[in-house]
Amino acid sequence: SLRPTPRLHLRKPLASTPEQASVYAAVGKMACTRVREQIASLVLDAAELEDIWSLLKENLSPPISLADERINYDDFTQVAAQIPPGAASAFFCATSFLKFPLDEYGRLSILHFYQWVRCKNAILRTRVELSWYDSKGDGTLTERELEMWVSDVLPQLPSLANMQKEFLPFYKVTAVRKFFFFLDPRRRGRVPIRDVLASPILHELLELRRDDLSPDDLANNWFALDHAEVLYQDYLDLDNDQNGLLSVAELSRFRDGGLTLPFVQRIFQEVHTYRVQGQNEIDYKSYLDFVLAMTPCYKGSPEAIGYFFRLLDLRRVGKLSAF
Repeated sequence: SLRPTPRLHLRKPLASTPEQASVYAAVGKMACTRVREQIASLVLDAAELEDIWSLLKENLSPPISLADERINYDDFTQVAAQIPPGAASAFFCATSFLKFPLDEYGRLSILHFYQWVRCKNAILRTRVELSWYDSKGDGTLTERELEMWVSDVLPQLPSLANMQKEFLPFYKVTAVRKFFFFLDPRRRGRVPIRDVLASPILHELLELRRDDLSPDDLANNWFALDHAEVLYQDYLDLDNDQNGLLSVAELSRFRDGGLTLPFVQRIFQEVHTYRVQGQNEIDYKSYLDFVLAMTPCYKGSPEAIGYFFRLLDLRRVGKLSAF
């Protein structure tokens, strides 16, 4: 009998009256707020990070070498006892210690550990920031919500300080489109915050916080201002009739007309289009998906392969025949 088997998942109860629906929504919002506050309490400020570094250096384990400063678990717990309990449980537990390679004395490098603390702390801070835009409280973000976050984070990115105000809406679309191309391959219209935090795409965007990026670094960054402006200018150059959309004939001119007509027609059969004067046309978002799939460094990714697979799967059966 399955009766004694414990249930691992309970369905969300359905509200039978508007009053119940209002209560469920209020409780859900309250729960999300408490989780957000709990995570926010774990985030360290600059002074607390400096204190941790000082404590690590004060509790080095012998034999001491200034070239490679290390700490064993006993001294590690001494540091944990001198910081707030929340920070100790988040950063100074046994699991955290064992994440790092140990030498013959059972010590880890305090430099490597401190770098990990800073990285994890930055992720926690970003998680709190993103959760403020989660209107449904289900741990996911829509395009609009992610665009709002991008807009608010722009002042923290020195590399984008010279952006023209008129270009801002198009930059937000360009930035958010990469997140959705790779993190929402099934086109559900929402991306999980956990996936955003774990994605190298987020790191690529937040790299622009540095003010010492070289031209080579910016040239290879999808979110760099020059790159975004080139993408949009290419789109405008293809748009002969200047109606803000691309027709089959216009997209066929991509990269000096190297695409075959059947290939371009299949794109218009699979992506969202708009009916304009008797013909289907695509918008800037669909164009960016196409560019991401065609970019050499992304062509081998599962998402780009899935994009092209849908074009080849003429019968939409999830497999390809010989013809």
